[in-house]
Amino acid sequence: MHFGRTSHHILLVFFVVSLLLVSGCSSAYERSDKPASDWSRGLLLGESNIRQSVALQVDAEQTVHMAWIEALSDEAEGLHYAQIDREGRVSVDRTLSIDLPRPRSPRLLVDASEKLHLGLLSRSDGEEGLYHAWIDAAGQVTEPTRLSREGEDVDSFQMDLSTAGKIRFTWASEPDDGQPGIYQVVLPGGDINTPSLLVPDGTDPFLLTDRTPAGDDATTHMVWTYRTGFSTREIYYATLKNGQLTPPDGQHLTTFGFSESATYQPPVIGRDSERIYVVWSVQNLGGGLTPTAADASYVSFAPGEAKYVDAERLKLPPEHRPDYAAHDSPYQISKLTPLSPDIYSTDFINAPALVQSQESELPMVVSLIIESASKQFMQLALTVLSNGEPVGYQIANETPNASVLPTLAADPDANLHLAWLDTAGFRRYKVYYATTAPQATAWLNRTTVQDVGEEVASLAWGILSAIGFLPLTLMWNAPALVWLVVFYLISHQELLDELGAKIGLVVAFVIYIAVKVLFLPGLLSAGTPFVYLVPQEIAPTLTTVIPILISVLALIGLAVYLRRPRDGRPPGLFKGYLIFALIDSALTAVLYAPRFFNPRG
Repeated sequence: MHFGRTSHHILLVFFVVSLLLVSGCSSAYERSDKPASDWSRGLLLGESNIRQSVALQVDAEQTVHMAWIEALSDEAEGLHYAQIDREGRVSVDRTLSIDLPRPRSPRLLVDASEKLHLGLLSRSDGEEGLYHAWIDAAGQVTEPTRLSREGEDVDSFQMDLSTAGKIRFTWASEPDDGQPGIYQVVLPGGDINTPSLLVPDGTDPFLLTDRTPAGDDATTHMVWTYRTGFSTREIYYATLKNGQLTPPDGQHLTTFGFSESATYQPPVIGRDSERIYVVWSVQNLGGGLTPTAADASYVSFAPGEAKYVDAERLKLPPEHRPDYAAHDSPYQISKLTPLSPDIYSTDFINAPALVQSQESELPMVVSLIIESASKQFMQLALTVLSNGEPVGYQIANETPNASVLPTLAADPDANLHLAWLDTAGFRRYKVYYATTAPQATAWLNRTTVQDVGEEVASLAWGILSAIGFLPLTLMWNAPALVWLVVFYLISHQELLDELGAKIGLVVAFVIYIAVKVLFLPGLLSAGTPFVYLVPQEIAPTLTTVIPILISVLALIGLAVYLRRPRDGRPPGLFKGYLIFALIDSALTAVLYAPRFFNPRG
């Protein structure tokens, strides 16, 4: 007998240790949970020690190229490069051999011949220099060439393809012996020693060349800002052809301001088949009693009709599990939550990233704060713009930490590819990738032995977490127990073969249920288990059905007790209540324990 109990204990310990090993032994690349939308699970590729966006490009073969800053040691930083094939498998994952100090702001670009270009900044001797290199299919990088002049401190830059298919570098800088402003050089053929000055005193350049019409007739759109004060920026727009802006001084689109404790993401351009969009964001960093907040704003206009307008503020609901409706999209987006101008919006929408392609609608990904019944999360949302306004959105990822600085790209088949950072501690950011491409999504969403182990381990820990929930069950049982004690002291009826005792038990049940509902508003609102595992049409009914089913199971347990033979002795009042209450409370604790079945609330 003693040996049997010992063997059971050994098996239990072995089972728990096995769960921990299965869930803890990760594969080569970990994956996040899958959001309830068109996106794949997020693929964890590495870490960065700098809060800068990940460079992302997709070539004609749907091979994904990514680059980001990584810490090589406590004193040195480098560039990491990853390549993902069209099936979602990592084919190259390595540190680039670049002999540059403090690399920053990497950018990738695939040209018409499928050559991969790398642009980056490097800080040395108190100035930020602009460099250019190539990366081959194996992840080998050429010796970087400096494009900015000596004594020129580059603030920001963009790398894009000109209408002739050449690599165009556009940057804002302050030469120590020249004119601050926006400069440009086109490679090959351009003289890097004498770049063209496009916009004197301008900063924050961004360019977008129309996909159609092709060739030299395609239009290049450009936006930039002027600093008109410490916390005020004017946004200007022009078209660019043969190195000349039209109109020459640009068109003033709008002006935005921000507080001294805020920072802004410069305007970027996107377009659909009918309109051009200019989008930017301002983030209040908070401090003291001021909470962090962020607003994304935009203006839109038809080609050739740019004029000054007041900016529109992007509004997105804070719901962490929105209801989706079917959506027909050229970007393979199958469902969206419809948007309207009068919705209640989250107060944090930041870092908009747009695709650089042209279809009937424009996808954009932002970082936003969403809310469950008891928690807030900073995640990513895909928003679709069409005809000058947002028409719908969906949550694009599900990770345990704050998701920031998204980068978005579309491949030739109009599948979307997304990279971002997740906070992971002081100066630590995890680098993630996700996609809507069918082949890659099928691979990234696959179920592995590790996934099964993690789910079982989560289930086990969730049940254990119910132990901490038990004190609350005692609190909602207390009024009913007090009623039973008072009832017994007055009536002296203890056995359930008496009518009064039966009535007293029913009243105790009513008190129990009423107090439990008061203690757990989540039972009738947002805390319902299984709600995200069933079709959306059924989900609302679970809010009511599950608490009822719990009580029904408890009544069945009571019925079994009442029908059990007792050698002629009637069942007891207190024992009957305790059987009902224990079953109901135990099931409620297991199903509604914090972070069980639904880690987001």
